[in-house]
Amino acid sequence: MGFVKRLEIGFKNTSAALLRSLLSQPPRTPAPPYRRILILRYDVLGDMVLSLPVFREFRRAFADTRLDALCSPQNAILLRGSGYVDRIYLHYKNPLRTLKLVRELRRNRYDVIVNLVTRPSFTFGLIARLAGPGAVRLAGDQERFGYFYNRLIELPPKREIHMLQRLFLLNADLLSADISRVQAPWADYPAEIKNQAKSLFERVLASLPVKSNPPRVAAINLSAGLPRREWPPEKYARFLRQAVEKFPGRIDGWAIFTNPRRPEAAEQLAGAVASERVTVIPPHSDFRVIMEFLRHVHVLITPDTSIAHAASAMGAPVLVLMIGENITVWNPVGVPHQIVLSEDPFSLRDLPVERALDKFETLLAAIQAGTSTD
Repeated sequence: MGFVKRLEIGFKNTSAALLRSLLSQPPRTPAPPYRRILILRYDVLGDMVLSLPVFREFRRAFADTRLDALCSPQNAILLRGSGYVDRIYLHYKNPLRTLKLVRELRRNRYDVIVNLVTRPSFTFGLIARLAGPGAVRLAGDQERFGYFYNRLIELPPKREIHMLQRLFLLNADLLSADISRVQAPWADYPAEIKNQAKSLFERVLASLPVKSNPPRVAAINLSAGLPRREWPPEKYARFLRQAVEKFPGRIDGWAIFTNPRRPEAAEQLAGAVASERVTVIPPHSDFRVIMEFLRHVHVLITPDTSIAHAASAMGAPVLVLMIGENITVWNPVGVPHQIVLSEDPFSLRDLPVERALDKFETLLAAIQAGTSTD
């Protein structure tokens, strides 16, 4: 390790020790009345999807309390129109805008600030401390930056429980809910969003030879978020060709969608399969519309990304292509599902098509039987 790096680490450790001595406070437990609560949830879409049941329980438990949320520009869309919060604040990674944000939050005089981000964050710890000097500041998994909080919740090791149950345990001081009470839909968006989703589904049906009532459409999401979660296009094509031939009486049609910034991927897959029973879902930039769309599908096939969590949120059976060994933390909740686990913990590239087809057939049987777990 070079001299400069050792100097940097030493400076950070010294700064942390100084902050700990200056900011540490006696532990506090939330106590009513709660006039204002701020919830921090700054990260990606999938984490916000998993947090929707928690926001819903906060709204139910504190109907007369002002509930605000501090979100990222990317994930705030999922709270808009949900009715779960009174105001949404956005955090941009800009020091001047952050200072302005902290001043505004501080004026609200929150009674409780809850950090739902269950990984260490210096920035959000500092925001919580500055925005709520007199508030109960509650967090978990923040040992490195625990001096910003006055109510640290001890949680089980991350590999032992589902992330949603972890969020409920984090808020056990305030909520009596747990994962067993979670039911879809996790959010009920306005009629405008539902109508857009219905129109989108009707466009899909119009392009397929659908015979069943209700229609049995399987949706395939190609968007993976990270390169290591991407299944190769040629394997999607093999899967889809064989599935079209194997399940003609159980699936009326197949609808492909992907990130709206890469619509050509869906078109290329549909072209490679070249079947009248395969179509492409028109791109849509509002993630809430895609979530509502999932209410209409018979089953979803997707990599382990935000769309997989959205399936749980809207009650859609789902086949998840997953890497890693720890499915306990991220597996679907409350819907029929199957996990196709890659033997390579860092890539889906070598996941066999045959294994995915076998799991898909098992999932269709579970849907027909009305069972709900892997």
